[in-house]
Amino acid sequence: MGLKTLLGRGLAATYALPAGLAAALAGASSSQATGVPSTAAVADIPDALLAAYRGAAASCPGLPWSVLAAIGKVETNHGRAGGATLALGGDVAPPIVGVALDGAGGTTRVADTDGGRLDGDALVDRAVGPMQFLPATWAPWGRDASGDGVADPHNAFDAIASAATYLCGPGDRLDDVEAAIATYNHSAAYVSHVLAVAAGYQSASPTPPALGSLTPAGLLAKANLTVSAAARGDLESGLVDPRVVAVLGMAADRFPIHVGVIRTGHSQCVGGGDRQSRPGCDISQHWYFRGADIDMVAGQAVSPANQAARTLAALLIGLSPPLRPDELGVPWAALAPLAGVFSDASHQDHLHVGYRPNPPASP
Repeated sequence: MGLKTLLGRGLAATYALPAGLAAALAGASSSQATGVPSTAAVADIPDALLAAYRGAAASCPGLPWSVLAAIGKVETNHGRAGGATLALGGDVAPPIVGVALDGAGGTTRVADTDGGRLDGDALVDRAVGPMQFLPATWAPWGRDASGDGVADPHNAFDAIASAATYLCGPGDRLDDVEAAIATYNHSAAYVSHVLAVAAGYQSASPTPPALGSLTPAGLLAKANLTVSAAARGDLESGLVDPRVVAVLGMAADRFPIHVGVIRTGHSQCVGGGDRQSRPGCDISQHWYFRGADIDMVAGQAVSPANQAARTLAALLIGLSPPLRPDELGVPWAALAPLAGVFSDASHQDHLHVGYRPNPPASP
């Protein structure tokens, strides 16, 4: 388990990285918080923490979310070391406390700095929490991200936000990712390990087509796309929003998908019915050809157990405007806190993709 060191800023070091890691790092840096998580990342990282890593990285230009997540993996397996579990509010229990830094077993002696308040040791310091902060490092860098008014290194949301702040340093951006990782643990092997994990977390996603460059006919010609007769008719009408066409094309470049509904066959009102029976209802984006329902991914019906569908949902969440859906209905409640994402009983068997008017207009 890596231990945060008390190194100063401005560390200059050169590391012999394994082949391919430098390129992977460059790709991860360019995509930053909007980079698409790989299948391995979605399977390994708890949903709430995946969102936390991505959100925290977004606060520091130059910090790839995958690097921040890789540190969480290397340090404590995302807060699961020693059988610890993550509570809804982010608290990790039992608390994760590192070895005593008493000079034994190859450790550097670090005298107690907090009276044992954070690590339970009044003689020497120990690294604490899911991101393994030393008490002396937590003191200036600890942040409250959970909203309870207390900066707690044993809270995963606080610890992840604080790690991003620490890695970013006193400036407002990160220019040397490798040096920043080294401040977390002054070891070339540690830096290489983190970058290797980060490369595995970062997906090489297909480049979304420019709006309007993919025609409905071009979309229908994709081998990975199958559609219902109703959806085919909607696409052939030429009325489907170009964002829907583009995002379905990108999804079909990644997975075999089946689109069941675009407009035809969907209710006018959200939740069913029409304006005649429900005069005050919200009009569905489907009604304006701005929505689509994907009901099969990778040859399997969409369900909470369909891992490929969940990976596709993560891909859609990671898109940048204008292609990031304004509405994304999914069967995973843990993703619902993310912007625009919702999960309810009506969205357990498909992914709903919807867009608001662009530019905004009255119904």
